[in-house]
Amino acid sequence: MLNTSRRFALLCLAVTVVLQLQSIPTTAAEDVSQYYARTWQADDGLPRSTITSIAQTDDGYLWLGTPFGVIRFDGVTFTPISELAGWNLGRLRARVLYADAGDRLWIGSGTDGIGRWSASHGSTVIKHDNGLPHPTINAMCEEQQMKLWIATGDGQVSWVNADGKVHPAGLVLGRPSAVSIQLLRDRTGAMWFAQGSAYGQLVDGVATNVMHADDPVVLCASRQGGLWFMSGT
Repeated sequence: MLNTSRRFALLCLAVTVVLQLQSIPTTAAEDVSQYYARTWQADDGLPRSTITSIAQTDDGYLWLGTPFGVIRFDGVTFTPISELAGWNLGRLRARVLYADAGDRLWIGSGTDGIGRWSASHGSTVIKHDNGLPHPTINAMCEEQQMKLWIATGDGQVSWVNADGKVHPAGLVLGRPSAVSIQLLRDRTGAMWFAQGSAYGQLVDGVATNVMHADDPVVLCASRQGGLWFMSGT
């Protein structure tokens, strides 16, 4: 039985773990008073003070990415993933985390490819032997057809099938080691990308409707199905 609830998805982690009340949108059916704030630090069992990413799987667990591995949090206890999945995943230095519709946790590392963890299917490590073009993972996002898209450190965009085989899309966004790529799926299911000041849609692995802003772009899906973007420095 988990000791957490869905409200933990609103946690913001840095040196401490803090629930940001001011970032919670309110509606007529949702009162901000139902949320509360708490901070977790090393004295509370937080193993690492640097958090690089965060994801929540459908079972309610929060997963925290750190430069020293992934940590599971149930609202009370912090558990290194090495205790659940063994050393193969435990040693991955997490750069990006993503929880897919199949309740699998994907770990994009800075130097060792991709790890995949599922309580029902165990762990998998995806590297060069699986077709991964580069060991650094900059972004991950799942398409509606449960196809996971990834952006790697060489600027390539690829997708991963259920067997862990990587299929390059033949699309290179920017130069290797250039500005990190953002991948995003909007409410209608359309896939978008942004790198630097360029942004557009991904359709069948092809960049379309590419636009350019004056400054670097950050994307955010709108509730109504559109797209918000911020451009500036």
